[in-house]
Amino acid sequence: MFLCFIFKAPLPKLQAFHLQTSVRTANLDKCILLKKNEYYNEKTKKKKKKKKKKKKKKKKKKKKKKKKKRVIQKNEYYNEKTKKKKKKKKKKKKKKKKKKRVIQVTRLKGP
Repeated sequence: MFLCFIFKAPLPKLQAFHLQTSVRTANLDKCILLKKNEYYNEKTKKKKKKKKKKKKKKKKKKKKKKKKKRVIQKNEYYNEKTKKKKKKKKKKKKKKKKKKRVIQVTRLKGP
């Protein structure tokens, strides 16, 4: 495959000299520019295309499996795997705090 060079910006003298010598050795007549980043070589009769970027695959979130439970009575469950009944925990009642009685003492105003 032969290389084709396209320059837009002016180059320094040393770089331009080296590139001129390398371009002379390559056969530019046999390399035809078809489109942007696409070349056709007469010897190989093949097109050279720009590589496409691979898209990143999104990771799938795993769903949690729910245990199969069969309701027998209110607050009572039967688990098929363990063959046991599971009862719901009762909520503890909060104890009410007793209010302390505050006796107000009134002072007698003396002479």
